Amino acid sequence: MKSNETQGASDFYVRSGETHFQRLPLRHVQSELELTSELQPLRESEGASASVLCGCSEWVTESDPPITAGWDWTVTTSGDVLLNRHSVRTNLMLVDASGQDLGHVVSIAAVVRRIEQLPWQHSALSALREPP
Repeated sequence: MKSNETQGASDFYVRSGETHFQRLPLRHVQSELELTSELQPLRESEGASASVLCGCSEWVTESDPPITAGWDWTVTTSGDVLLNRHSVRTNLMLVDASGQDLGHVVSIAAVVRRIEQLPWQHSALSALREPP
């Protein structure tokens, strides 16, 4: 895995196996309402036609170097807090047992699985109560 460690220094990815990543605690850093987003309709492809509030959340591991995960979310008029799966961003690059990169799509999918284990909706709703 030495070659990936060198590569990581230049491409800003933090490389990890999925099992290791899934075990790392993630700490909430920030959630905020998007000030530029007024009530906007959800696209039909997202499964609703209700108006929503939009925001974003950032989480980080306590590892060195830290792995970051951020995503956008929406709150529907019924109060559901939904993850925008297409907005997930991270500095994680998953590697296989031989240390080879598994790629961006595989890494994002692992982050989505991890997000689904987090109580992130509470943090998102708290952002609605914070003054801009």
